[in-house]
Amino acid sequence: MGRVFLGTGPDGRPVAVKLIRAALADDARHQGRFRREVAAARRVRGAHTAPVLDADLDAPTPWLASTFVSGPSLQQVVDAGAAGGGIGGGADADAATVGVTTGSTGTLPEKAALRLAAGLTAALDEIHGAGLVHRDLKPDNILLTDEATTTGVPLAGQGGVLVNDEGVRVVDFGIALATDDAPGSTRLTRTGWAVGSPPYMSPEQVEGAAITPASDIFSLGAVLVMACTGASPFTGTSMPQVLHSVLHSEPDLSALPDRIRAVAEACLAKDPAERPGLGRLQDLIGHAAASTRPWPPRVNDLVRDQRAEVDRILGPAGGAATTGAEGDGKIDEETWSSRATDPIPFTADALLPEKFVNDLDGEYVRVAAGPRPAEEAGPRNLTSVLTSCDCSQVMAGVYLEQGSPNPPVLVSVTVVPMPDSAMASMVYNFLLQDGEWEKKLTLWSAQSHSDGSPRRGDYGDGFFERAHMRTSGRYVITVRTLRTDLLAETWLYPYVYAATTRASRSCGPENYGKR
Repeated sequence: MGRVFLGTGPDGRPVAVKLIRAALADDARHQGRFRREVAAARRVRGAHTAPVLDADLDAPTPWLASTFVSGPSLQQVVDAGAAGGGIGGGADADAATVGVTTGSTGTLPEKAALRLAAGLTAALDEIHGAGLVHRDLKPDNILLTDEATTTGVPLAGQGGVLVNDEGVRVVDFGIALATDDAPGSTRLTRTGWAVGSPPYMSPEQVEGAAITPASDIFSLGAVLVMACTGASPFTGTSMPQVLHSVLHSEPDLSALPDRIRAVAEACLAKDPAERPGLGRLQDLIGHAAASTRPWPPRVNDLVRDQRAEVDRILGPAGGAATTGAEGDGKIDEETWSSRATDPIPFTADALLPEKFVNDLDGEYVRVAAGPRPAEEAGPRNLTSVLTSCDCSQVMAGVYLEQGSPNPPVLVSVTVVPMPDSAMASMVYNFLLQDGEWEKKLTLWSAQSHSDGSPRRGDYGDGFFERAHMRTSGRYVITVRTLRTDLLAETWLYPYVYAATTRASRSCGPENYGKR
């Protein structure tokens, strides 16, 4: 239905952009399916998927932008191993690789396969908790990454437990189906269609019967077998043979290690009622310990090669935060990657320009600015993460559009200082994974305290706004933009978008670097 391209966001970070194929852009059925895909992806909250960054469903070619995950798909891992001499081995891998042709396929060793299973279980917990059934859990839609310890965030009150320490991401919600309107429900409200990828479909998918989350459990079992053997447990020379095998054949799991076989057998029960729930499945799999190199060396090589290719295409800045592209700074960005070396004073003049001009020639002037307690930056469940990361104050600023005959556009900026760039990246990903950070972070008002810092605004709901977030060194810069009469019309998009993106590029440590 669509093609996925590598792109960059306004902050220079790489993103994955999915566009409907041109031939289908005017097809109402495919447009509806794409809208459902975007809605499904936005519903999922957690660290085991690729968060939606933005989308335009009404564009001439509708598109969806999501976080770019640095890492190969499970299918690429197996294919690369088959072509290049195997993946097993290494300090974090078992001595022998379980596969159909030992040593010549890209199959995962037992420890890595259990890590994969743990990550998929956690991903399905997030997906099913959002009231969805994925319906297309297959090797092409599973990404393996080493970003586990950099995308995890120490959560307050949870003993510093890292989110997504398995290094697994599930993507592509193109045929995801909602359960009934109550998240966590176990039944669909209508009969499912026989859609999916045949070697990884559940029997009920093949039969076109009602689909429950247990269908994804079956697919997980089939994926796990493929990861360990290089082939799906259900094969054939034609699609009908594969589908017949799914319905009637008992897979041969004798070559699998005992723990893997126990998990696969439980998941591949023909009767959905006999498959384990996610809690029981996690007990069978066990805990995957956090690791900076969670995968065998060959997988890590693929991750490294992909990063090098991204840098070649986008430039070195493609994999990092922006570095002040509007002018050469007088100080090196590396100096503000850590509090210990950062020369930038924590003042409004250092971090927030007095004014900026957007790409539509609209001028914006700073009307209120100054440090505010971190606790004022949003609700407690959000600000407790900031304070637990040793952030006591944020820099808040408000800009107003100048010279417009209409009520002016207001830009609210929050600059969050962290101890170092790694912590800034963690907070960035925590906010991104929340999915609604732009609605939770404080919208500052043009009214100020006696020291000139802005007061928190009370704008209610229902207005049209745009938001953007980026990191630069140890700083997280967030922007929210709306029109002051709280207009909800979508024709405002180009105006608030232009203000949002320019404010994001103008505010932050680069402002001091250009002084």
